[in-house]
Amino acid sequence: MTVQVLLDDMGYSYTLITVTVDGRLVSEEEYDSFVIDDGASVGVFHLAHGG
Repeated sequence: MTVQVLLDDMGYSYTLITVTVDGRLVSEEEYDSFVIDDGASVGVFHLAHGG
């Protein structure tokens, strides 16, 4: 499974998302090609702003 497939499956549609896989920051350009290994630790953070 790639990062993009995971984001699509989980319904993430935010424009400002940060993804880490096993502590490595994955750039948005890599989402379609970065394969997540079985058992990997994945973090998905939605960046938000407010006041």
